[in-house]
Amino acid sequence: MGRELLLSDDTKVAVLSSTPTLNGQSLLLAVLYISAAVMSVLSFSLTLHSAFQIEIQSEWDFLFSFSEHFVVDVAQYGT
Repeated sequence: MGRELLLSDDTKVAVLSSTPTLNGQSLLLAVLYISAAVMSVLSFSLTLHSAFQIEIQSEWDFLFSFSEHFVVDVAQYGT
């Protein structure tokens, strides 16, 4: 895994590899962190989507109720 480096005064120094190794535990943690991040983003976007849908629905309800009252008023009292 490592290699030796020979210095000028004949001293051997062990040099460890700087390449990180993935073991099962770190891979599992990475998958858990990524899935938690994805779930948070999905939950947040779903919350925004529902709030936006409620806002649109209330606007449409207001417009329909206004138009129903307007039609009833015109039908009853004429133009």
